[in-house]
Formats: sequence, C-alpha cells, structure tokens
Amino acid sequence: MDVDGRLEATFGIGDLVEYPDVNGDSRIGKVTDVSSMGEKAMAIVKDIHTRAQHIISIPISDREQAAISKYGDIIFGDPEKRSQQNNSDPIAVYDRMLQIYSSYDREALLRQIPGHPRSAEYRRLSLEDLRTRVAREVTYWMVSRKP
Repeated sequence: MDVDGRLEATFGIGDLVEYPDVNGDSRIGKVTDVSSMGEKAMAIVKDIHTRAQHIISIPISDREQAAISKYGDIIFGDPEKRSQQNNSDPIAVYDRMLQIYSSYDREALLRQIPGHPRSAEYRRLSLEDLRTRVAREVTYWMVSRKP
C-alpha cells in the first residue's frame, strides 16, 4: 500500500524472488517474511529447490518507505495468512517463472534443474525453448509437491 492506502506494486510475502546464493549464482525463493529497515527490507526466502531459508536484502522505494511509516510492514503481506503462500494457481506460478527466467542464459537455466533425467535433451533446445521447458518443470515441481 502507498500512503493513500492504494496497493503499491512491490514484492511481498508469498512472492517468488530471484536472489544470489553464496557463489553468486541466481536462485529463486519464496518470500516468507519481511521486515523493513530504512531504505531496505530484510526478507526471509525459502529456496524453491532446496527448501533452505536465506535472509536477503531488498531495496525499497521512497513510496514504500512512506507507506511503511504509515502502515508498518503489513504492506508486504501478512505472514500468518497461509493463502498468500500457496502455489495453487499453476498458471500464475508458470507466468512468474517465465518472467524470472527471461534474463537467464543457457547455463543459468540448466542450473535450475540439476540432475534432471532429460537434461541432455534439454541442452539441445534453443534458448527460448529451454526457458519454456525449465519454467514448466519448475512450475510442475512447485505445484505438485506437498508443503
């Protein structure tokens, strides 16, 4: 929410975000909690592959800072509401995966599906087809697994 109570386009609890791991490789995690700290927010993310939790720093805009001063960290969502943290809409998850993977190169995409039984076949796909395939595989994995 912004200072006038309108929804602010921002990340929030339940969103998928891209973040660097300790080696600098891009990973994807689901935001499970957020706490603002001035010009940044500290977010707890759960890696979609390993399920390991990490704390990451995310810059926040002046508008978000103003909204936080008025409403508090609730602008990022309520961590107690499980409905914000589910993967029940496979189309929304798939669209988000395509958006995240749009800037990935071939090797970064292949790292998203380590040990996949069809990885040799996927290596021969065009970059665009590989993005689509990886987004489908990750979406299937996220939607079909039990929380």
